Amino acid sequence: MAASSPDEVFLTARQAMVRGDWEAFFRCLTRARLQAIASMVIPMVGDDPSGRFADLCHAHGIPDDLLAAVREAGTAIVASAQRARVADVSTEQMLAESQRHHELVTAHKRATKACVQAIADPVAFVAASERYRRETSGGGSISSQMFVDETLTDVVVTGTKATGVRRFPRGQTEGLAFALERGEWRIGGATRR
Repeated sequence: MAASSPDEVFLTARQAMVRGDWEAFFRCLTRARLQAIASMVIPMVGDDPSGRFADLCHAHGIPDDLLAAVREAGTAIVASAQRARVADVSTEQMLAESQRHHELVTAHKRATKACVQAIADPVAFVAASERYRRETSGGGSISSQMFVDETLTDVVVTGTKATGVRRFPRGQTEGLAFALERGEWRIGGATRR
């Protein structure tokens, strides 16, 4: 890819989306954005009776012990939520249960983050998980129309960061962040304007 400007990476991403080329599209995103998407999908391992998603994770460098930690943390959160539905508990019990639930959510986030850090190639993992989600649930992590028929305007580069404005086909706009990573521009995500 070697995008030398925010405009170029935006165009590359748009063309990849038109072709349905998930690897090329996700290659246009910042590492932080890829990690955020991976963090959203890894918990699917808790609802994977066939083991196909776990196999996908293994193929991308995530060991089973880290996936097991995500599964266990997810199960603990569900059980905690069910306990919280009990109507006849004291305020003290409710506060203790709420604190415990918060700790379980934090443990789940840590387990998910460990999985994300184990991924050998974030672009390949996110692309594979996108295909898997579309195949198994009919939808993915992102819109298949992202950047299609859109334009980028008002690009402002400040050192290794940049911002621009996405113009949607019907005239709406949204701010978009960019970052220079390893000498190439990448798309970060939406910004406030």
